[in-house]
Amino acid sequence: MAVIGNSSTQQAFTPAVDYFSGNASTTAFTLSRPVASVAQVQVTVNNVAQNPSSAYTISSNTITFTSAPSSGTNNIYVYYTSPITQVIAPGQGTVNTTALGNITNIASGNSSLTLQTGSGNTTAVTVDTSQNVGVGVSSPSYKLDVYSGSSGAVAQISGPNAYNAESGILLSSSRAKISGFLNGSGGTPGASLRFYTMPDGGSITERMRIYSDGYVTFPSQVAVETTRQSNFAVTSNEGVQTVVPFDSETLDVGNNFSTSTYRFTAPVAGKYEFHWSYACNTSSNTVYRTYLWINGTRREDSQLRNDNLKTGSAYTWGSRSLILSLSANDYVELRASSDNGTDFYADTNLRVSMGISLIS
Repeated sequence: MAVIGNSSTQQAFTPAVDYFSGNASTTAFTLSRPVASVAQVQVTVNNVAQNPSSAYTISSNTITFTSAPSSGTNNIYVYYTSPITQVIAPGQGTVNTTALGNITNIASGNSSLTLQTGSGNTTAVTVDTSQNVGVGVSSPSYKLDVYSGSSGAVAQISGPNAYNAESGILLSSSRAKISGFLNGSGGTPGASLRFYTMPDGGSITERMRIYSDGYVTFPSQVAVETTRQSNFAVTSNEGVQTVVPFDSETLDVGNNFSTSTYRFTAPVAGKYEFHWSYACNTSSNTVYRTYLWINGTRREDSQLRNDNLKTGSAYTWGSRSLILSLSANDYVELRASSDNGTDFYADTNLRVSMGISLIS
């Protein structure tokens, strides 16, 4: 472990006495060893002990008298009473938490406090003057801002007013996909726990909300409501059928239904509930059939059929619900046929409708 300070040295104290000869003019004399304090020596001039607080001073290995000692041979002597005092660094790997004791304060003045690692002194942790803490981030923007590199994950914990005036956690990857939650007082009824995601190039969007009352909502849950309210021709070939050309879309959360191909494409794998119905005014004996087609193949158990042959001006109608397990990017169409190939409508006040929702 690297240490700060001088190299460790071994010391052994040997008592010694230095003798000097005064000449009534010299005040400074060189000692044989450095000392850190006047308290580490005893000084005598002409056999009279000198007061260390007023008669002399010591700096390293130089003793300086306030007044020049009188002339005499070896009439000055300095007796060393303790070892040399200096800063000594502990040996590598010899300092542990017990030796360090309690660290109560680390200050950096009016600048950010940083902890560095590695031979290149890479900043690992930063605490700025606003008490934001960054791990792998030199300029943290949040109370806790964690970043593991351009291909790693980000965890950001923000304070109030950061997102929708609420506190929260954001998690991100190199593809900028963010998931997390915010917990605040917004929403009705009561406080709520909210979950968000952010797709590539998109913006942060609420995906789920849990209210304090226990209600759970999914603002981005797949939901489609589409209708056809005018006549359209259908084939009599039940093995091919005609795709219902829906011309009115009242709801499409997620834009998963195409108004040009009249197809619903599953955005994710899951169970989807389909509900469709038709009602029309026929003036001839006609049997209408509808099926759901998945990826161009008819789903045999999805038939909605009217077997009641009508004569004259009479209504025929029916409704059906079905739950399908779809994979992501599977597409579904509602197709129709009649036994004689007549139009599906004779009255524009009636319609075909279809609703779709993701249930799990």
